Amino acid sequence: MNAPQGKSTITIVVSLLVLIVVAAVAIPAWRNHQTSSHVADALKVTDAAKLVVMESATVHGGLAHIQAGELNYSPAATASPYVANIAIAADGRITLATRDTGATPDPVLVLSPSENSADHSAAPISWSCSVVAGDPDLIPPNCRATTPAAASSAPVDAATAAGVSPAHSS
Repeated sequence: MNAPQGKSTITIVVSLLVLIVVAAVAIPAWRNHQTSSHVADALKVTDAAKLVVMESATVHGGLAHIQAGELNYSPAATASPYVANIAIAADGRITLATRDTGATPDPVLVLSPSENSADHSAAPISWSCSVVAGDPDLIPPNCRATTPAAASSAPVDAATAAGVSPAHSS
């Protein structure tokens, strides 16, 4: 009678050890996934700021003519539990400071616009994303320094697409 009981005790101990090993691997992976998901949610909030930059570039004749004071953007309108601050610089760069993502420190991202004036078949403005602070491994794949973010586009009239300033297109 002792042999079967000893065998079941060993089985229980081995099962517990397997569960502990699985938990030791799965819990950090789950936390990283959650953190990446929170950063991705914060990054989605910048879509409104991107649209403001693209509209201003279209109206004023390019990124070089954007003035931060003229942008009609309110960061409060795009509130998110994972966004601490969104700032738009005069050249159209968007700085996203995150909060409560689960990362230490919370990531800070910079989205930089560039005009595709040479290739009119492409989007008028494409965005690249870089990490200023935080762990790059927790950043969504479309915001890694090695690959630019997917191109975004906004409606552009023919004069702007041809590189002519709207003031001179009459």
